[in-house]
Amino acid sequence: MKIAVFGDSFGDDYTLWPNPYTGVGPSWSDFLRIQGIEVDNYAGGGASLFAAYQKFIANYQSYDKIIFVVTTPGRITVPMDNITVDWYSYSQARNELKYATNPARRTKLKAICNYFIHVKNDDYDNVTHKLMIKDILEKHDSVLMLPCFEQSGIDDKMPLIKISEFEAKFWNFTDTILPNWDNVYDARKCHLCEENNLMLGQEIYNWIKTGNYNLTPEQFKEPTKEFTHYFRKHFDILLGNRK
Repeated sequence: MKIAVFGDSFGDDYTLWPNPYTGVGPSWSDFLRIQGIEVDNYAGGGASLFAAYQKFIANYQSYDKIIFVVTTPGRITVPMDNITVDWYSYSQARNELKYATNPARRTKLKAICNYFIHVKNDDYDNVTHKLMIKDILEKHDSVLMLPCFEQSGIDDKMPLIKISEFEAKFWNFTDTILPNWDNVYDARKCHLCEENNLMLGQEIYNWIKTGNYNLTPEQFKEPTKEFTHYFRKHFDILLGNRK
């Protein structure tokens, strides 16, 4: 059986691992691999639904089942530097602008910020978001849609962010549920500790085998490692990308 994963950071398990964040894992998709399931992971941190949708359209016919991790409406896909494609929310663009030194990149980042402030149309974003979800479900007959957030538009399932919230409460962290400060980064795979990646992997495996998926708050597992195991020095600093 071949399975594909599409979506944002709640499905992304290898962007920053194992370098520079060694010792973190496994992810929920790693758990599926351990069960002997062939998994190709197309998810990417910060991905817009449109970016994930494009990857789905290009690849879905090669897979028996699809796991689609659905982000919020309104993220945008922007070509940068004629080479890479980055995925942006307003907060991502604003934060990167603080450290960007390349003039052309700074110009684009400022334009992205101004788009979110002056141009963004929530009605358009919500309508296109729903239409992409509808098209994904119509194109493939075995898709598990997992909402990342309350705003993801998948109302019959608990958002994955809730598990991250439970972990934040466990560590008595109150500033934000996904702390990415200037110097500290959330190094958890899929924003979950190992115990909850395993729990989620088991629930998804149950869907693969039986068609049933029912994630509930009662399934939350308390982390067994310290806060500092998961929240580490920012990868830009570790990789020497900041001047």
